Amino acid sequence: MRPSLTSLAIIVLVVNFSLAQQPPFEFGKINPEEIHLAEFQAKYPDETAAVIGDMATCRFEVDSRTGYFNYLIDRTIRYIILSPEGLGYGDFPIPFYQTRNEKEEISGLRGNVYNLEGGKIQRERIRNRDGLVNDLGNNWKEMVIPIAGVKTGSVIELQYTLKSPYLHVLPNWKFQREIPVMHSEFKLRLPSLYIYRVRYRGGIQNLTIEQETPIIETMRIPKPNAGYGGSIGNDFFTVNVHGTEFLWVAKDLPALRPEPYTSNIRNYQAAMDFELITQQFPESPPRHYSNSWESVREFLFGNKDFGGFLNESADAMFHATGIKATDDLSKDMESAIHEIQKRIRWNNKNSLFAENTPAEVLQRGSGNSAEVNLMLCGLLRNMGYKAETVVLSTVGNGDLLYDTPTISKLNYIIVAVERAPNEYMVLDATESLWPPGFLPSRLLNGKGKFLSAEAMKWMDLESPRPMKTKKSYKLSLDAEGNLNGNLQYEYFGYSKFSVLKGIEENLPNNVVEALEKKFGVDKTEIAVTNKDLSEAPITISAFIHFSNFAQFIGNEIILPSLLFETREDHPFSLEERKYPVHFIAPLSEEIIFEIQLPEGFKISHLPKEYRIRARGGLMYEYQPNFTDNTILIRAFQEATQTKVEPENYSHLKSFHDRIVRAHGEKIIISIN
Repeated sequence: MRPSLTSLAIIVLVVNFSLAQQPPFEFGKINPEEIHLAEFQAKYPDETAAVIGDMATCRFEVDSRTGYFNYLIDRTIRYIILSPEGLGYGDFPIPFYQTRNEKEEISGLRGNVYNLEGGKIQRERIRNRDGLVNDLGNNWKEMVIPIAGVKTGSVIELQYTLKSPYLHVLPNWKFQREIPVMHSEFKLRLPSLYIYRVRYRGGIQNLTIEQETPIIETMRIPKPNAGYGGSIGNDFFTVNVHGTEFLWVAKDLPALRPEPYTSNIRNYQAAMDFELITQQFPESPPRHYSNSWESVREFLFGNKDFGGFLNESADAMFHATGIKATDDLSKDMESAIHEIQKRIRWNNKNSLFAENTPAEVLQRGSGNSAEVNLMLCGLLRNMGYKAETVVLSTVGNGDLLYDTPTISKLNYIIVAVERAPNEYMVLDATESLWPPGFLPSRLLNGKGKFLSAEAMKWMDLESPRPMKTKKSYKLSLDAEGNLNGNLQYEYFGYSKFSVLKGIEENLPNNVVEALEKKFGVDKTEIAVTNKDLSEAPITISAFIHFSNFAQFIGNEIILPSLLFETREDHPFSLEERKYPVHFIAPLSEEIIFEIQLPEGFKISHLPKEYRIRARGGLMYEYQPNFTDNTILIRAFQEATQTKVEPENYSHLKSFHDRIVRAHGEKIIISIN
């Protein structure tokens, strides 16, 4: 039930006070000094656009039709286009949420485009107020407002109001964006309604609370005998509701720049999130949502689209499959996943909740991630296994704070099956080609919360095997400098299933496609074996030919120290990192070359053997040898840690710098 009125408001936050400041601009008014392109370009020489000001007020009101509270966001934004590459900001997106029963509404849209021509400001009103609606998935939509007359130097401003019935989560406010932000502020007029948790993320340095002010608002409230919601006619009375107004302001925020091997850049975006902890109806006990993990569990297990769906799914799957357990746990897990995937196709939507009943899901033959995995959990329980749910946030959804109970930040369920007392194996049935115990990389996001009636605990979401690769080349060099021979790539552990998925689903830049591009090998001449879900590595073999690969200088041939696996650069070129480096799993790569030389060719220089080590479990070794007119080279690299904090980034960068420098050495062959 949605609340209509309560009597308590607390916001969990330590505040700093300072004097309120004037807004950075006034909507509908601008002077030539505020549109001076050269000044903005001098301040932001490498940027395509910049936000001059982004301001919003969140307020609450009672819907006179239903008696329910809604929140409303009144937003005003102004930004400038700094280069032709920034013209894409002429389309302004407004996200909104919509379910089968309710939706958020956008109203009051108006705006202007200002251009400076001949020293005079030309204004063009934004007239297209309907926009184009895109489906973003998971009940999220996006209304895109196309704006005409936009060019380099244009200043664009918009105003609109978003009305929402979804009070459990207030909209998160993003102070920082992919372009610089000069001024951003969020005002919250919170009536005496709820306890909300406030969460900062992104390490905001330029954020202060400008004001915290007691307020009293006059509201028309449904009379107690009118009930809450439904048809209430004119049964209202007017009441003064106490509350608090909060104001947060951030200034001069740099553009949010993604860096290589960053899990999700939004984890580090300067922003503020709000989540409902407790609500209280008049003359009723408080209702708790996420003030503790116990309350989260109680809410989820009591929800018809989580606990209710799970309870129904066991019978539904039993009647659909009739599958029974055997004495082989691994085979039973594979059989259960196969039965689910045979009947239900994942619709690529991540969700914490089911949208349909188990019977409807089976009838449709498709479902969201919650429906797929709750059905799997129910099936395993019906087979006699102890199967429980693990709730989590996917990589794309962002990190969880493990000391902060939450519902709104969860967007996925997987299954944990007990294989020994208090020892569990994780399962996900949304994608094929992943065996029991392995999760797709989009789910490897720290920890998930194990929830059962008896226990709750954090479970590590990580690969049970490292990403291990072995590349072997058996080649011969002829007198013209051509290389011919065979290659064999072996992928073990997590690498195997990542590679297998890429090949079977023909994903861009999969291993076979990469071999075609690198070596010019015809796809039909590449052999792939062990494409099952066993522990045996997937193996890729091919014959390769390189014309004129070697460099001739006089009567000498020059080869790179690791031939076509030689590194000339690496992805960690930044001098400093703002964000941690993330790897999917521990890494291990071995490269072996065996190069047969023609008669009369001799080695005049072979690089020395070396080993490079660095903090964080980083190691690289290079072992060359020459025997029986054959060059033998073994290179091995491993990284045992999956996360490198910014303060340790210099060690990672130095490690790869040293490898690149070492690879600069040459193999020199003399021709007699």
